[in-house]
Amino acid sequence: MGKILTSWHRMGMEEGKVEGKIEGKIEALQSSIIKLANKKFNTISGETKNKILAVLNTILLKY
Repeated sequence: MGKILTSWHRMGMEEGKVEGKIEGKIEALQSSIIKLANKKFNTISGETKNKILAVLNTILLKY
């Protein structure tokens, strides 16, 4: 039996996809920064790692 989706359901699904993509980009940028910092400084403190993970703005993470 197929599901009947209202326009609200479809809109919600699309918003969820967009949010998921943004979250994925943020996680990838955070991971890259942490890896590069570990490589350059041999290790970074847990505090520094947590500060990187606290940044949720892709623009700030890119620059």
